[in-house]
Amino acid sequence: MDRKEYLDTLAEQIRSKPAAAAVRREIEDHIEEQKEAFLAQGMSGSEAEEAAVQEMGDPVETGVAMDLIHRPQMPWGSIALIAFLSVAGMAFRFLLAAKLPDVIFMTGDVTTQGIYLCLGLALMIGICLADYSRIGRRARTWTLVLALALLAGNTFTGVVVNGMSGYLYFMGYVVSISLIWPLFAPLYGGIVYHYQKKGYLGLGMCLLWTLPGVIAAASCSGPGAALLLLIIDLVILGIAVWKKWFPAARKKVLFGLGCAVILLPALSAGITLLFGNEYQKVRLAALFGRVDQGGNWARQTLQDILGSSKLIGASQQMLDQEEAFSAADFVLTYITGYYGILAALVLIGLILYLVFRLFRVSLQQKNRLGMLMGAGSAVVMTAQVLIYVLCNMGIILPGTIYCPFLTGGGTVMLVTYVIFGILLSVYRYQDIPLEEGERARRLSLDK
Repeated sequence: MDRKEYLDTLAEQIRSKPAAAAVRREIEDHIEEQKEAFLAQGMSGSEAEEAAVQEMGDPVETGVAMDLIHRPQMPWGSIALIAFLSVAGMAFRFLLAAKLPDVIFMTGDVTTQGIYLCLGLALMIGICLADYSRIGRRARTWTLVLALALLAGNTFTGVVVNGMSGYLYFMGYVVSISLIWPLFAPLYGGIVYHYQKKGYLGLGMCLLWTLPGVIAAASCSGPGAALLLLIIDLVILGIAVWKKWFPAARKKVLFGLGCAVILLPALSAGITLLFGNEYQKVRLAALFGRVDQGGNWARQTLQDILGSSKLIGASQQMLDQEEAFSAADFVLTYITGYYGILAALVLIGLILYLVFRLFRVSLQQKNRLGMLMGAGSAVVMTAQVLIYVLCNMGIILPGTIYCPFLTGGGTVMLVTYVIFGILLSVYRYQDIPLEEGERARRLSLDK
């Protein structure tokens, strides 16, 4: 059996094409090394080639063994947990709406929300089965397309609903676009991957590529979302620098990024105090507890609910509440007040466990692209959940806030499942050397 026949037979046993290509190159390198050793012993070229191939063992057995190592792993446990949390979050929203008719949860129609949930889960599994690197390799293109689509939609078909922007008119329907901006985070991970190893020029390009997402977020979701996305992008870039993927003065760059992460919120707060709208100043003052009783009504309502909550079951204050209150962003608070502190802790604990578990898998990736896209997805999810919890505790007053599984709506649900789909795809392909497949693709294009 000659070298080509051996390698072809071995590669046929490996179901993942990127893994097959990488294993093939590795085995061929071993054959070449062994051939040189035999040549040094005095064998002829053909004899050394044949002996080197035989040294590799049976190609079928070797290929099957490599297939077991590099086979995609379907994360059924995480998928089951996501499905459970999806149903539980939706059930809590509709149960609270039914039991507390004076509280406005804006749940929508149960059938419509159920359809969105099923569509979202199907979309998530589809992305999980696909190769996330197909998205990451074209991250710059997708970023521009998404940013331009959001800006154009908001400019030409944007509408105001209940005094709030971030909606557009599409095919006869009003669609919310205020919470689409988290999709820029995993795409930014792909952008950082593209510019790795390019030193300070690469770092500069990465900083420039924060602009499309930040501008789109500012236009459709407001300055708060834009600031949060910029900070998340800097964190993703910082992870790559910390991993020494940019040939630059690591400590100095990390210090600069850290200062930016700290100073940007302070600068934003100063600009808001000087030039912001009155409601923005009220929200900022609430963060430091400096709001008069009238402006602090929503915050006081949340803290009263939490302060009277029981470990299990509804508090008397919750049962006696009659005053209308818009609680679409405060489902967690009302779960605490009506079902008890334990129910809320278990629910938010499972959400954080899921995100942190997938975050840990992402950080352990050997594939740099997978690590950066997974980290981007996990960081944006974690940031959103923590802000949601702070808002529900009455510590800060919300702008547009979001928590996976607890925030209702069609568009935001689909965004949630796209991001989780990317995280699950990173998990699924963690043992497959996708970067080797990308290198081979580039080499073939160069030829």
